[in-house]
Amino acid sequence: MAICFKKIEDNPDLRNLFYNLTVNKKSISYNAHDPAIKLGLMFCFLAENGGGKLIVHNKIFEIVITDYFISRNTSTTLSNGIEEASLNEIIQNGVFDMELCLARFKDHYAEIYTEKDIKFLERDGKLVFLTYLKPLINGRGFYHFESQTSDLGKIDLIIDFLKQQFILEIKIWYGKSRHEDAYRQLANYLKSKNRDCGYLLTFDFRKNADNSYAESKWITLDDRKIFDVVLRVGGKSKK
Repeated sequence: MAICFKKIEDNPDLRNLFYNLTVNKKSISYNAHDPAIKLGLMFCFLAENGGGKLIVHNKIFEIVITDYFISRNTSTTLSNGIEEASLNEIIQNGVFDMELCLARFKDHYAEIYTEKDIKFLERDGKLVFLTYLKPLINGRGFYHFESQTSDLGKIDLIIDFLKQQFILEIKIWYGKSRHEDAYRQLANYLKSKNRDCGYLLTFDFRKNADNSYAESKWITLDDRKIFDVVLRVGGKSKK
């Protein structure tokens, strides 16, 4: 992996390619003649999924490469604010409280980021959350993304912590209708996995947002419970 990471540092096109595949879950067409793709294939970190799309060779590589991008941000404000007290609240007697984790993350996000960070967060919002999450589950849990999707505003993140498992969907706000569609999408996904509850984390970059979705809350749809969290840049969103 060290050779791959050196190549990532030395080649901006390769870095962007891995970033889009692992963090952004972007759907990219397989093209063995593309220089960056060709380099990734040479090191056996990329493959074709059988349907003409480019993928990371396997889940282990995907997690390790994503962790690499997280580690690149640990010296910035992305990882600040994970205090020992918060960790002890979120994890008690080996039980991970995902609702409290998201609430703490929301507080952390509102305190640090302002409107000047919008461009950064539109691109790296998912990485912000992963950077926050990783120290909490480190050593006792892990995460992985569900299969790649062409919906760039949607990512399904599966988090395992000891014997617990959480299903989290990460989105960008594209309007009330799309947000309510996300409820249905997540409820259907929970049904397919035979799970009772899931979590929806949405980054909202609107400058003049209304307050109808400002409060974090549980909703019930088709007998599935969803904890809905909307984060706003530079705003004092309700808890």
